[in-house]
Parts: sequence; C-alpha cells; structure tokens
Amino acid sequence: MKNQRYSNWLNSPLVDEATKAKLRLMDDKTIEDHFGKELEYGTGGIRAILAPGSNKLNIFTIRKASLAFAQYLLRHYKDARSKGVVIAHDNRFMSKEFTLEAARIFASNGIKAYIFKSLRPTPQLSFSVRHLKAVGGIVITASHNPKEYNGFKPYDPDGGQLVPSQIDQLLPFYQTIENELEVKVSAKADDPLIQVLDESLDKLYFDQVYNISLNKSLRTDDFKIVYSPQHGAGYQGVNYLLKKLGYQLINVEEQAEPDPNFSGTASPNPEDAKAYDLAIKKAIEHKADIILTTDPDADRLGLVILKDKQPIYFSGNQTGALLIDYIIRYLKNNNLFKKNHILFNTIVTSNLGAKIALANGVKVVSTLTGFKFIGEQIRLLEIDNKYDFLFGYEESYGYLIEETIARDKDALQAVVLISEMANYYSKIGKTLDIALEDLYQKYGYHIEEVESITMSGVDGSARIKEMMAKLRAKPLTKLGGSNIAVFEDYATSTQIKGQIKSTINLPPSDVLRYTLDNETVVAVRPSGTEPKIKFYYNGVGNSKQECLQQISLIKKEIKELIK
Repeated sequence: MKNQRYSNWLNSPLVDEATKAKLRLMDDKTIEDHFGKELEYGTGGIRAILAPGSNKLNIFTIRKASLAFAQYLLRHYKDARSKGVVIAHDNRFMSKEFTLEAARIFASNGIKAYIFKSLRPTPQLSFSVRHLKAVGGIVITASHNPKEYNGFKPYDPDGGQLVPSQIDQLLPFYQTIENELEVKVSAKADDPLIQVLDESLDKLYFDQVYNISLNKSLRTDDFKIVYSPQHGAGYQGVNYLLKKLGYQLINVEEQAEPDPNFSGTASPNPEDAKAYDLAIKKAIEHKADIILTTDPDADRLGLVILKDKQPIYFSGNQTGALLIDYIIRYLKNNNLFKKNHILFNTIVTSNLGAKIALANGVKVVSTLTGFKFIGEQIRLLEIDNKYDFLFGYEESYGYLIEETIARDKDALQAVVLISEMANYYSKIGKTLDIALEDLYQKYGYHIEEVESITMSGVDGSARIKEMMAKLRAKPLTKLGGSNIAVFEDYATSTQIKGQIKSTINLPPSDVLRYTLDNETVVAVRPSGTEPKIKFYYNGVGNSKQECLQQISLIKKEIKELIK
C-alpha cells in the first residue's frame, strides 16, 4: 500500500463506504496531504480542514484528541472524574457532532462532561470552566478560518488555553494513540455523565460582563450601534448586553442565524474589510455611530466607524491603544488608578499601546503570539500578587478587560467597553478617528500592515520552512534604510542588541523580530492555526505617509530575501 494510515482507513469496517469511495479516487499527493502525518497542536490547539484522514479533522481524529486529553487530565488531576470538563462549540460544520463525540469519550473514561444545548462564545467556555470548577474545557471551533475548517481547543482548570508546557505533558498521550480508528467509545449520548447546562449559566456570564462597564452615568439611548455576529455565537450575548445597557441596536439580520456556510457574509473574519459590507449599508441607512462584528466563536471583535458615509476600519492595535488610553484616563479621573497596574500584549503587537501604558506608570509584559500566554501570565499574577491586572490584548482583535470572568480574549467584554468608549467620545464631540489622531500626535504615528501568504499542503509547509531558513541564513543589518537596533530569534531564544547577545526569557517559538533604530518593528512567523506565513510591519514615524513609505521599502526587501 502507498501509506499505512491510508491503508488502515481503506480496510477499516468503521469507515463508511462513501468515504472509502472518495479515498480510492485520491492520487499520491492527496493521500500524502490527508495521511502523511497526524494532526499537530498549533497556536490555538488543533485546527484543520474537515475531511477524512489522520491529518484532517473528522470523528476519528476528534476521538483521538479527546481521549488523549482525557488521559492527560486523569494523570494530572486526582478529581478529574468528579469535577469534569466543559465542552462548547460554535456554528461550524460538525461542531455539534464533535462536541457530543468528545463528551462520549470523556464519559467512556468515567469523566463528567458538561455540554451546552447550542453554540456558545469561546470566552463563555472559559468562564464556565472557572465557575463550575472543572478540571478542563474544550471549544470545538476554527475561530475565523474559512468554512472548510474546524478545530479542537483544550483549556486548563483556570479557564486558559493549554500552554506549551502543558501541551508537552499532553502530547505523549496523543502520540501513543497511533491509530485514531482504534479509539473505543462506549458511552451513549444519554449517558448520566453527560450533563446539559441550562440557560442560568448564560445569564450569570452575561451579567458579569455587563458589570465591567466603567462610566455608568453616560446616556446611551441616543447612541446607535450596528452589530453582526457573522453567523456565529455572539448574537445572544451581544444583544442581551447592548439592550440592557440601553443602546439603540441594529442587528445585521442577514448574518444573525448560525450558519456553517457563512452564506450571508463575504468573510467571517473581523480582520477582513469584506466582513463589514452589509453592516456598512445598515449603518449608512440608520446613521449609526459605530459598527461592531464578532468572529464566529465570539472571542474577537472588529470596529468600524463612518465619516461622510465612508468606512474607517480600526485595527486590533489601534482599538487596543484607544482602550488602554480610555481605561487609564477614566481610572485616574476617578481616583481608581493603582501604582501596580500591569498590561499584557504580544511580541507582534504595535508598541503604541505599550507607550501609552508606560507613560502612565503601567508595567508592560509582552508574551508570545497566542492569548493562552496572556492567560498564563494572569494566573502567575495571582501567585506572586505583585501587580494588578489592567488589560490584555493582541493585534488580531482580541481583548480582555476583566480577568476574573475569563482567561481568554472576550469579544463580549470588548463590546461593552468599546461601545462605552465610542459613546463617551461622541458626548464630548469627538469620533474615534480623532481620538486616535490625538494619540499619534502625543506618542508618534504607529501604522501597521499585516501580510499573510497562504501555502497549503505538505509542499506549502516545506516552502514556509524554507522562507524562515533563508531569513536566518543571512543576518540583516539594515531594513528600509534604517539600521537594525535589535534582532530576536525566538526559535533559539536569542537577542542581539549591537554587540551584546542575550537570552530571551520566553518558550522557543518560530518567530523572527527586527527592531529598527527608528522604533519600527518587523516580525515574521508561520501561523499556528492556518497554512500561512505572516509578516507584521509596525512602522513608526512623524506622519502616516512616512510610516507607509518605510513599510513599502521593507516589504520589497523582505520579498527579495525569501523568493
């Protein structure tokens, strides 16, 4: 046979005949793509295309991932069986089926499994793990990936995603399961260990999020918000919150119903301008003040405003900086600011937010890409008790304001505070673009571009590795006409600053980062959730045009190096 895993599937009585017919039509390249390896853990757990094969997401690979997680929990937590796990899912194809299959695996191993009646936001899973004092959790989601994808994202008892040190302990269990077809599942869907959660937990979560509002004296009934859940899990919670807060809410009804095909939207990703097309039409029609959209699992939030009926899109970096400034100023004006506040961002986040924080006496800590690392840092805060959490965010539209509610990015929290912030500026005669311009005038222009190059399949993975190798093979001294002041290779945990070489105190990660002497930062990393290589260009200068010109020069140089 061409491939042992392929042969196993072709000959297994567990694989239906329709799937086997598709397998027989595969050529060698397709077989290698589907069966050449097993699914791997990335930045956000396991994420892959829905299809047959050991390297794709299906009932059998979900069983394998669930069994490995169950075995890991049983090994590391004595009370795993009684405390159980919580499993949530979004709107994607097979999400409901995968949720039940995972629950059956846990029940088959004597572990209680809590599931929801329907789709729920990812941050609500984090909240539920903490509230129910479970030993772990799972979200079946592919976040903002295309409709062909789904995923398996595991959580720890703190409500945070598993970090590399925990994944390292889980992997031996995962790797020991050589044949996903042999995973046994004995529990039925109505097993007593599988418990369906009622709506009381929803209200508890929503009400705690509602309470993060800072300025409760602001009038809200004269402020209009257009909102889209992108066919995902955000609709119920966002509607509850914005209506309870008193805003005029206009839903994009064409994108309100859960739909795995995402048939009413050009893109479910808040980072993509096409995601806002229908919402912009609604905003123009209703003369709305802001547009908000959550991604399918409702952990990330996008923001747009209109000026003369033209959209102004805010990046995650820009929104994060505005929120940091708003929170700090509110706390200071109301004598609530503490001297030991701390802010968390990531190594690919723009430095604008950090500058605002540092200028106000807030400590800033940057983690690797992935909100799980921010969640880990928050847990460590509770141990040493030296700092008080202020805010956590990443450039990819993820924000966390109140860490006692969740330990993952929370779009519902962001909805509450971004709406309040925009409403506040409206009341003093400013729009958010003007507020951002004020920050640029004070701290310098910080203009960013993120470029992603998709390279699917085994060949694409090899090409991405080749690109990273080329950048490492030729140490750079200049980019865009500016000297490189600091070079960081996170794979080797090495920082070079001038003639001084030091160690980066973070887990190894395949990231290269260049800081120029004018404070511009360039970072390159393969995506941990998609078959992409991502280039982050964070230009710093005295004007937007100056930043864009430098980014343009740097992009050309980088492309020449990796071609």
